[in-house]
Amino acid sequence: MMLGVVTGQVWGARHCDRLRGHKLLLVRPTAAYRLGQDHVVAIDTVGAEVGQIVVVCFGSPPRWLARDTRVPVDAAVAAIVDGEAR
Repeated sequence: MMLGVVTGQVWGARHCDRLRGHKLLLVRPTAAYRLGQDHVVAIDTVGAEVGQIVVVCFGSPPRWLARDTRVPVDAAVAAIVDGEAR
């Protein structure tokens, strides 16, 4: 899992049928997470908006969140962060 900021949305005229109904978000990892890339594309399972801090999960859990293990995704927004304890 990682924390990131939603910076935009990705869309296309053609896509896999299993992605129908799923919004694709661009998420920029926070400074604490160096994944070797500037952004991650994740399906939105919680209604996140641009500018919000979110928790992104990777691997099999994104397919569980999509409620279809055949969806071709590697990342999903699992939560919107309201605050953090220190």
